Amino acid sequence: MNRIVREDVGRLLTREYDTGGLNGATVLIAGANSQIARFLTYLLIELSDRRNLGMRFVLLARDGEKAAANFADYRGREDVTLIAQDIAEPLRYEGTADVIFHSGGSSSPYHYLHDPVGIVKANALGTINVLDYAARHAVKHVVFASSREVYGDVRPGTAFIREEDCGVFDHMKQRNCYPESKRLAESAFAAYAAQYGVPYSILRIASVYGPGMIVKNDGRAIADIVAAAADRRDIVLTGPGTVVRGYCYISDIADGILRVMSSPAKNQIYNLSNETELMPLRDIASLAAGLFPERNIGVVYADPGDAPLKGAYSAAAFVPMDTSKIENLGWKPAVKLADGLRRTIVSYDEDRQVITPV
Repeated sequence: MNRIVREDVGRLLTREYDTGGLNGATVLIAGANSQIARFLTYLLIELSDRRNLGMRFVLLARDGEKAAANFADYRGREDVTLIAQDIAEPLRYEGTADVIFHSGGSSSPYHYLHDPVGIVKANALGTINVLDYAARHAVKHVVFASSREVYGDVRPGTAFIREEDCGVFDHMKQRNCYPESKRLAESAFAAYAAQYGVPYSILRIASVYGPGMIVKNDGRAIADIVAAAADRRDIVLTGPGTVVRGYCYISDIADGILRVMSSPAKNQIYNLSNETELMPLRDIASLAAGLFPERNIGVVYADPGDAPLKGAYSAAAFVPMDTSKIENLGWKPAVKLADGLRRTIVSYDEDRQVITPV
């Protein structure tokens, strides 16, 4: 891991966590190459080492070579096993696991348009494969990375979305392959809990950013902003940039996941999002550009008709999520947007990545 990530993990290691339930546990992480799962893996391994928890880790990833690079710091360790497989196929691992974190599948607008079948397979078949394994092996806890998009358009007048709220969206619209398959995955968790007693926690995660995020041809606004700033080129916004968003730094996301993973409560749903710094995208772009005045980065506004991924974005009106439930576990977002953006952009400098879209 690079310096920025190591610092972020180190800060979390100084916090108080009730890790008694993880002592000696084998943790299976599906979708280990994803940004969230990768950071969580670093945190769990370092936590196990720091506190002598004796945990073991089974990391499932579709791209084995990429996984080997992502987890090179742990190469040769007997407590870390890498398995290259597509989550849409039945799990090849038949050893024992106590806890599963399932983060397989893409959340990129680019893939909503170019690989909608892959999106559906990862969220639907992938989740069923994970749950089949959990049912066979009496897994103690399965934690699923879902999305705020499952809410769709909520009732007018809703100030904050609570976990029990439900909204609507057009399930026949191609880009909605993502939220619809996430909804099916959540329903599968409820079904396996009812029929086989599989204990679960669902995290409805929103707007993650930070080191390790995919920025090349991803399509999300925050990814485009980070990519441009890292490449020292103007940030291009499609439209006036008046859409309001709030973004949650990766270490705050991992902190929330670990608290849920360690909680004795099961069969629960939690909103996980930073709603403390909501602002228009144009202000977020200006903030990112202003962090590095020596790079002479401007903010440019393009015609919405020139958007390369038209039809890939949610049409649901933005409504912030109520995060009081996960806050009751001791969670609070700690990283301010300016600091998080700076750290994210510098992380790409440290890795010397060239990320200009092709």
